Amino acid sequence: MKNDKANTDLRVKRTHKLLWSALGELLLDPKKEFSSITINEICEKAMVHRTTFYKHFVDKYDLLNLFFCNFRMSSGKIAWKTV
Repeated sequence: MKNDKANTDLRVKRTHKLLWSALGELLLDPKKEFSSITINEICEKAMVHRTTFYKHFVDKYDLLNLFFCNFRMSSGKIAWKTV
């Protein structure tokens, strides 16, 4: 992630959540592989502008890193925690 100091800003948390939720939805599609997912697809699904994506992340691998860092299993359910 590009800017770790803004992790307490609610707008940043919201943007991150929208983006990694969109990535999660795209990854659940059995017809899609991570390598074929584009940043445009992620941004369209998240309703976040592409320039906003690049203000927060270097590339989709950076977003994937956040996705896995925030993912945890909790009593059989998928649970998300904010950054």
